[in-house]
Amino acid sequence: MRLIFLALFALSSPFAAQPPYGFEELQKRSPSRARDFASLLFLRSNAGNAAQNRAVFYSLKAPKAPHLTAFAARSKAIKKLMACRNIETKALTNASAACLAITLSAASAESLSTADRLKIAQKVEAIDPFEAAIFKAMAKNNPLGAAAADLDVFYSIALGASGAFLQKQSDVYFASEAVGKLQSDERFSLLLERVSRLNKNARLLESLAAADESTLGFKGAFYLGVIRIMRDDGPNAIKAFERAEAAAATRYEKDRALFWLHLTSKNDVYLYRLYSSTEINFYALYTRLSAARALPTIVAEVPAARNMKPTYDDKRLFDPFFWSELSKKIADQDETALKAELNKLGHKNAEPYRAAINHALASTGKPPIYYLNPYPEALSDLSIDELAMTLAIMRQESRYIPAALSVSYAVGSMQMMPFLIEDMTKARKDKSDVWSFFDPYRQAPYAIGHIKWLRSKLHNPLYVAYAYNGGLGFATRTIESYKLFKEGEYEPFLSMERMPLEEPREYGKSVLANYIVYRRLLGAPIAMESIFETK
Repeated sequence: MRLIFLALFALSSPFAAQPPYGFEELQKRSPSRARDFASLLFLRSNAGNAAQNRAVFYSLKAPKAPHLTAFAARSKAIKKLMACRNIETKALTNASAACLAITLSAASAESLSTADRLKIAQKVEAIDPFEAAIFKAMAKNNPLGAAAADLDVFYSIALGASGAFLQKQSDVYFASEAVGKLQSDERFSLLLERVSRLNKNARLLESLAAADESTLGFKGAFYLGVIRIMRDDGPNAIKAFERAEAAAATRYEKDRALFWLHLTSKNDVYLYRLYSSTEINFYALYTRLSAARALPTIVAEVPAARNMKPTYDDKRLFDPFFWSELSKKIADQDETALKAELNKLGHKNAEPYRAAINHALASTGKPPIYYLNPYPEALSDLSIDELAMTLAIMRQESRYIPAALSVSYAVGSMQMMPFLIEDMTKARKDKSDVWSFFDPYRQAPYAIGHIKWLRSKLHNPLYVAYAYNGGLGFATRTIESYKLFKEGEYEPFLSMERMPLEEPREYGKSVLANYIVYRRLLGAPIAMESIFETK
């Protein structure tokens, strides 16, 4: 689970457990995400002295907020910096100009009064005129209109402020000339994506719907089509989706545009072009199953060949440093090295790695589509439906790789966040450290328990996927506040496109497609339409 949890991870209490690697061992490791994560656990423990902590911090490949928080506890200078970054909004007006320059953003201005916004703008004018300009615009009755003369200021507000703020400012109207100026900036596509969640009658939506689709890339054209659909402008929505298909850079983008072209035009020619897709994604899957057409060939297992040796045991297979090294060989596309590695992967728990290498070796042709069922002993007590949901999430989270580690430090095959692991281990009176959760057999009971809890709150697999990715609060609050998944001609598909934040939006569609496929593979097929009958 994701980057939106990174701040929570940064603020959680330090892990008391002994770090998986000591100072000397960390220094021997090559820079990688795995070493950065092991370094974080080192910094959060009391294992190092001041010099060692400093050496570990300054050798990070990609420092993140949690590293800074952990190191700040041992550095007066960094602690002072963090005090500026973490200052409460109500205390902003009394902070120094230097401190304000570190912490200010459009979002931090939202809960301040007009007078306080102007006061802060005046205070930072000399050292950060850009932030001052943002706060001056935010002090106007019409912040978006006031900022439109400076595109950097405008987009800082339009893309940086909260969705609630944008909703309050959605009655601003831009004439065609002003829309043209906004469209000249590459951030225009992000603006269209963001405003697609506004009320259909918002004047901002009305003005942006008149944009010229011919100059837009895929994302901009696609969300222009969504906005026009919301405004009941089918003919012009078709033009936007046609542009989106023409600008598509991947088969997924093309399928997405074709799906909406068929929905809006009712022209079956787009269906036949969707049938030709060799992918299994939400759009192609829904279309094929609705027409009772066969799916592309699916590979359900990758058994070890006779010549494969079980060179790597579980300790190695469940080590993120191992996956870091193997990932580099896959990225380098060194066929000789990959085949040599493949011959070492005869262990039963190496199946996800065999799949990853086979996929890489087939990249010049038609890569196999894997829907594996690894670690069956860990999942043996689940019902078919529970197993389908668990495997659907595992496939999307990590492609079943036990040693996977995300940029936000989600851990293992089910990509559980460290703070969630810590909370669950405390609740279970389990003293295990987070590093041990790269073992899929160790992680499985926790991930399964978390999914069961989410399903007890949300009965729709799509909603569960949103919650697994972004948290239960995010899923329920978002669906309610934006009034998603109500009745309508293009529902539930329109709400699926309007879900805020690209990651949970795309994640939900992918997990839902995986779930449908797994139900079929496990002998209990379910119609996709029936899922949307469960709110």
